[in-house]
Amino acid sequence: MKLEEIFSDSFEMAKKLVDDFGRFLLLIVFGMIPILDFIVIGYGYKIIRSGKNELPELNNYFDLFISGLKIVVVAIIYFIIPISIIFTTSGLGLSFILAPIMFIAISLLFLMAIVAAIGIVHMIVNENFTKAFALGEIMEIISRIGWSKYILWLLVIFAISLFLSAIQSIPYIGWLIAGILSPFYTVFIARASYLIYMEAYD
Repeated sequence: MKLEEIFSDSFEMAKKLVDDFGRFLLLIVFGMIPILDFIVIGYGYKIIRSGKNELPELNNYFDLFISGLKIVVVAIIYFIIPISIIFTTSGLGLSFILAPIMFIAISLLFLMAIVAAIGIVHMIVNENFTKAFALGEIMEIISRIGWSKYILWLLVIFAISLFLSAIQSIPYIGWLIAGILSPFYTVFIARASYLIYMEAYD
């Protein structure tokens, strides 16, 4: 598939959320409550696992919570070092030495994102937590997808994530708007992640 087809397919799937207002409302509520928002992340896990262009049922909340927790743990393992460096150096003022450290940390963060995005899908598809860190397999999958195609896909995902973060920072109502958009974002990202992953097997 072309990238525009991947994103179009993902957008169309996200729009299906409005067909079931009860499910949509529950996802909004869960997404706004710390810890319970793991259920929303787990719903994304379920979308990837199904591989279908249809929204799965929102049920078995404990299973969704555990699935979401797995994704969060993987993300923490991948990003804890560069994020810790960024937060630490950002509070120390400006200097030449700190600037290179910050640059290295941001570069490391991006490199980790390249691996983590496919690693998470690889874990879900294989239902095996350790597959999230199977670096040799992950690199092979990215090579099959095509590095230029995959990096461009990742940049688009990153831009959408920044947009949602910008909305969230709007005074007073940003949190509400972001909360409403969050389920759409989750479905879109999950479907787009599955489709780019499957490019390695076409």
